[in-house]
Amino acid sequence: MNPLETILKDPTNVEMILGTISLVLGVILVIYYFYAKSLETEIWAVTEYNLTDLRRMCSGDFDAVVAVEGNVSCDQPLTAPSSKYPCIWHHTRVDTEHRNSKGQSYWQKGYEVTVSVPFKLSDEKNWVTVDPTDSDIDRVEAVNEITEFRDDWFGGMIPASETGRYRVVEEVFRPEGRAYILGQATCVGAGPEPEATIHYPKHGYINPKRKFFIISRKTRDELEAESVSNVKICLVVAVFAFVVTAFCGLMLLHVF
Repeated sequence: MNPLETILKDPTNVEMILGTISLVLGVILVIYYFYAKSLETEIWAVTEYNLTDLRRMCSGDFDAVVAVEGNVSCDQPLTAPSSKYPCIWHHTRVDTEHRNSKGQSYWQKGYEVTVSVPFKLSDEKNWVTVDPTDSDIDRVEAVNEITEFRDDWFGGMIPASETGRYRVVEEVFRPEGRAYILGQATCVGAGPEPEATIHYPKHGYINPKRKFFIISRKTRDELEAESVSNVKICLVVAVFAFVVTAFCGLMLLHVF
């Protein structure tokens, strides 16, 4: 009998281990709950503007964290290297397959790149430019496959695979549909109607150290509902963990 089986054979040890794990999990979840609540409060405190009002406000040294919603378009989109989809953002990774001394196969990163290009967010009356660099963007998976090498890949930047197999994963954000943007708006240019560009913020909205740059296909209401649901689930699991801890504690008290 190995040491683990010896420990688990005694019900008292099982209760102590389970109680300890539940207590630690509960404490971690409570800490995360309050942290998530503070983030939620800060994110949804940001004022949402329509694009016309934002352009009207944008003059001089205008610099503020804002939320906007509109239609996505791009005059000169990127082409994702593997899927060949037109996009304004893509993350592409290629892993190469190798074998160790025992003949077992394993994957090793051979190439990885994230590329983006500014795009327009517009409504019926106006538009702003969005630079998606460093954003938390709502990407979709375009490619996830194991394949052989193709000559049109990345200009010969992929190292050779010992087995001739490559694993390709590519995610994209395409220049279509609607998007909700939360980021920092800055005035660009001069004249009576200077342009507004939304980008990764230099500072947070309430806490200067908390910087948010969200590009999502979901509406603000959908994001808020999802955030509230996640926080509630976290709290429920934390309470359950503490109940398990209390139960294990009572069982141990009964034993001793």
